Amino acid sequence: MENIAQTDYYPASVPAERSILGSCIESPRILDAVLAEDLRPEHFSVSDHRTLWQAILEMCDQGLPVDLVSLAEYRPEIEGAVLAELTFGVVVEEAHALHHVRILKNKARLRDLLRLGDWVIEEACIPGADPDGLVTELSVKISAMERHE
Repeated sequence: MENIAQTDYYPASVPAERSILGSCIESPRILDAVLAEDLRPEHFSVSDHRTLWQAILEMCDQGLPVDLVSLAEYRPEIEGAVLAELTFGVVVEEAHALHHVRILKNKARLRDLLRLGDWVIEEACIPGADPDGLVTELSVKISAMERHE
């Protein structure tokens, strides 16, 4: 049996992730707008992007400026070329960044649903599985997803 998450389609938008990171690095105004949208590291599909966003969140919490130089100093393991690549050709428009945030959140929800579908498949295939118990547990998991949009 093929798990849904093993199909060719994986919900992600790497260009939107790069655009958000680049815009936030380039513009404090856009960074503030994106922060107000409660974007979290788990909304990013690329591990390096999750690491960068976590670093940006930490820098904001510490009152540090977020820019290429400060980010490279804060996280020396992140190569300057990688950071510069994020800002190359980025369109620094708040409306675009906020639209990209919505894209990321929707893709993250789809990935969560795929993982949930895989869980249902695994649990339903266990001999003696209780369908009523699975439905109850599934409802709890879906409610938790809705609370953490």
